Amino acid sequence: MPDQTFDSPEQMAEILGESARLRYVLDTHHHIAPADVTAIRIDGDNRKIDIWAGERMVRFKARGTQHVLGTQPGGGMAMALDPALAQAIHELMVYAR
Repeated sequence: MPDQTFDSPEQMAEILGESARLRYVLDTHHHIAPADVTAIRIDGDNRKIDIWAGERMVRFKARGTQHVLGTQPGGGMAMALDPALAQAIHELMVYAR
């Protein structure tokens, strides 16, 4: 599946509208509101989503159906048990087709 970058407000709203868990993690952990998102890149081959808010990028990568490797608020990446977010990432891969 090819990488796709979405930067139109309608497309980004549709993508973010698909997952309440993704919106929650962005808002609660990274203080990024849907209105702050400037681009979304979906990498279907690697099951990874990059969320851009200006110059800032937050990455989430599904590792199976239970775990997510994600950008931490203080920097760096860490693995987390988050089945809801992992499933949301798998479901969002349809946009990369």
